[in-house]
Amino acid sequence: MVYVDNTRRRFQAMLMSHLWSPSEAEMDDLAERIGVRKWKQTYRRDFIHYDICESKRLQAIDLGAAPVSVKRLVILVMQHHSGTSPT
Repeated sequence: MVYVDNTRRRFQAMLMSHLWSPSEAEMDDLAERIGVRKWKQTYRRDFIHYDICESKRLQAIDLGAAPVSVKRLVILVMQHHSGTSPT
């Protein structure tokens, strides 16, 4: 499962959100499909993700990504790293 949060943080003229998945391959595949593969954020090994603008967020949702709140995404990332199942 790939997730997109509702951060919508302003970067220049865009509103940005995060695209993340416990499966890096699945996340990379969706990033490729929405045209953001080169924007992978790898500077934090505990939160490899893509920063995506609102139009790409909507494309990701149309292609099956699950929209979640920022809080929910943080919980999912923490559960992934602790080895517990998402609840």
